[in-house]
Amino acid sequence: MSTLPLLELDRASRSFRLAALFARARAVDALRDVSFRLEAGKALALVGESGSGKTTCARAIAGMIDLTAGQIRFRGENIAEHRSRKAQRDYAHAVQMVFQDPFSALNPTHTVRHHLARPLKLHRQALNDLDEAIRQALAAVELDPETTTGKYPHELSGGELQRVNLARALAVGAELVIADEPTSMLDVSIRRSVIDLIRRLKAERGVAFLIITHDIATASHLADDIAIMFAGQIVEQGPAEEVICAPQHPYTKLLLAALPGSGRSRDKERDSGEDFSAHAEAIRAATRESPAPLTEWRPGHLVRRVGRDTI
Repeated sequence: MSTLPLLELDRASRSFRLAALFARARAVDALRDVSFRLEAGKALALVGESGSGKTTCARAIAGMIDLTAGQIRFRGENIAEHRSRKAQRDYAHAVQMVFQDPFSALNPTHTVRHHLARPLKLHRQALNDLDEAIRQALAAVELDPETTTGKYPHELSGGELQRVNLARALAVGAELVIADEPTSMLDVSIRRSVIDLIRRLKAERGVAFLIITHDIATASHLADDIAIMFAGQIVEQGPAEEVICAPQHPYTKLLLAALPGSGRSRDKERDSGEDFSAHAEAIRAATRESPAPLTEWRPGHLVRRVGRDTI
């Protein structure tokens, strides 16, 4: 039995060159030496603000952009070396994306059956019994095939639409689902059911999930492990419960302190009279400038130390 992780990033880096109208073009490092492992049947959440690099990381894993340096390995194989059509097609089967907005992810002029049949035909799967494959995909995400197949997107709730999107990924044999803010546009009342579904798919079908989110609270419910990203780097990563309950990096503490109703202490802000936004910017600046590598604080819990105590 293979001991290789399903997905492994090894010092993955990606730079973009930005050109300005009246200024010299400059390079922007969207990813800087990002490394992590993801096992089958587990979920890892990449957490950070807009511009932290988490979406760039997801796009690189999905094969939408190339790395500038480093490697992305799937079952031990460097995906950059997938030259044949078959290798690329097999990877597309195995790695699927579910997007943030379930309402715009489906064409409103087509039925649920069309949205599931199309990827099955595209990936040349289940052509012998297409209807049975569609029924199985819907049943896997706890939707009734008899009442759902003929419906149009506007006839479904947000939670049902997101389940259809998950069914579309599972139908073609996804082993890894990259979920971009999968519950952020859903009503609070139905988020729990989608979270429970993702947990069941991990446990029963061995599907791995890479969760992209700005919400550390959502990450704590969905993920086994959390990686906190800022300025293209992972600044802290480890088991979800430990990162939430015993955060070590000032930026992680900042994200937790910003949660509504958080009981986290803001003594420094109160004692000094410092405005919280200025305090937050000081943490971001110190984090951005720190050259420190990730080091192990406790087994499996890594942190990138800043040069001075900022929280």
